[in-house]
Amino acid sequence: MKKLLSVLLMLAILTALCACGHTMPVSQTAAPKVEPTAEPTPEPTVEPTPEPTEEPTPEPTEEPDAEPTEEPTPEQTAEPTPEPTPEPTPEPTPEPTPAQTAAPAETAAPVTTATPKTPATNPVPAVSTDGKTPEELAAEGDKYYYGQGAALNYAQAINYYTQAANQGNGYAMYMLGHAYTYGNGVGQSHTMARDWFLKAANAGDSMGMYSLGFQYVNGYGVVRDYGKALEWYQKAADAGNADGMYAVGWMYRNGSGVPMNLTTAFEWFEKAANAGNVNGMNAAALLLENGGEYARALAWYEKAAEQGNASAMNSLGRLYKRGNGVEQDYAKALEWYTKAANAGNSTSMDVIGTMYETGEGVTQDYAKAFEWYQKAANAGNTDGMKNLGRLYENGWGVGQSAAQAKVWYQKAAEAGNMTAMFNLGTLCYWNKDGASRQEDGLEWYLKAMRNGAYYEWFRDVGADNAAAAFVEGYMYATGTDLPKDADAALDWFNRAFSNPNASVGLLTKMRQQIQTLFANGYLTDAQVRAAVANY
Repeated sequence: MKKLLSVLLMLAILTALCACGHTMPVSQTAAPKVEPTAEPTPEPTVEPTPEPTEEPTPEPTEEPDAEPTEEPTPEQTAEPTPEPTPEPTPEPTPEPTPAQTAAPAETAAPVTTATPKTPATNPVPAVSTDGKTPEELAAEGDKYYYGQGAALNYAQAINYYTQAANQGNGYAMYMLGHAYTYGNGVGQSHTMARDWFLKAANAGDSMGMYSLGFQYVNGYGVVRDYGKALEWYQKAADAGNADGMYAVGWMYRNGSGVPMNLTTAFEWFEKAANAGNVNGMNAAALLLENGGEYARALAWYEKAAEQGNASAMNSLGRLYKRGNGVEQDYAKALEWYTKAANAGNSTSMDVIGTMYETGEGVTQDYAKAFEWYQKAANAGNTDGMKNLGRLYENGWGVGQSAAQAKVWYQKAAEAGNMTAMFNLGTLCYWNKDGASRQEDGLEWYLKAMRNGAYYEWFRDVGADNAAAAFVEGYMYATGTDLPKDADAALDWFNRAFSNPNASVGLLTKMRQQIQTLFANGYLTDAQVRAAVANY
């Protein structure tokens, strides 16, 4: 009876539950086990790191047809810095060579700017790590990063590099830093690049070490610090990195982060050259050339030129043109200059223009001179710009135009070319373009003087050119290129103020400059009064 009651009670409960819309689960089936999928490393927030603005290196003081002695910068196609004391030029990031192993690209070709490449829009297939070593994953990344063996696809390359980096591959870490430097497949961020380069360096990758040195030279993602740059370059060099060897030599050559030492610089350049670094070859050759060891210089220039170094080609042209270490041969010189020019060397373009202008080793041809100067100017060479200005001013190989002369002189002057500053000053002083003023000429004369330009013929033109006479006095007053001598300064100031051709505007400008000299302690109040007595 009790069992019957229990069954009936159970049936009642079930009926009530069904009436309320509830169902009893038939069985509690366990959820299938889901293997976690490897999510790609999330992209960190990109910090907008502005590129530092580099101050232009002033052009050397040269006569129009002079060819500068070159000092190479760590740029394969960069214009050389003139002797004797070149300004340090920040070193560019190398573009790595595709690597099929974890070994760093030891002979990477330097480039001058971190121009982001357009990421490929290809779909990103899943990355398979089955059975692949970290080195093999990095090699797969190279295929997609460089489009060699696979369609170019930065995002896919990043996937492979990330997988390899997560397994401790230093080269893959370096490549991730490179991707952030250039914005390839990720948002450009020098800060993130620094972090990856540091990981790569700590993992023993020499290109990571080298790239950290580059960042400290330029202040990319870090505070510019030549001492730290040298430290990282030295580590890369000690690890056998040829780019690092060259960079250490460059630091000693320019006295960046260490006292200048040409002997030590040459030792590092030669080490880099013997390790196959083309910039090391060129830099070692230049120091040998400047030391009069032309035969040894020639050998290194030829090796660098064989590898396509345009600066070395230009230097070979110079040796043949001057007959240094070889028999003077203008035809050979022109041949090498032309090769260098065709490879993008703007100094060679300008020199070829000078040869045609002066008829040195070739038949004089102003039209060809103009053509080559135009090429040099378009390539950013300030001597080419200045020389174009001179051709326009004189009507050589082109219709005479003082207005066009001013345009080209001013482009070169604003880029720091001191000869162009003086030429522009003269053009403005004499109002050759019909629009300039004498006071404009004074301003450009002063800019030329303050940049270290001094011309013996200031004295000769002082009688006719009040601005030139004034600059002569300014030099004596400040001790710039002349012994400081207030009496001599006053004599030249009086010549300037007594010049009947001086305009009111020019006289006013000169008086303002004299007052500036007084304010800076170069002249006494009595000397100022004596200087402007004729005004």
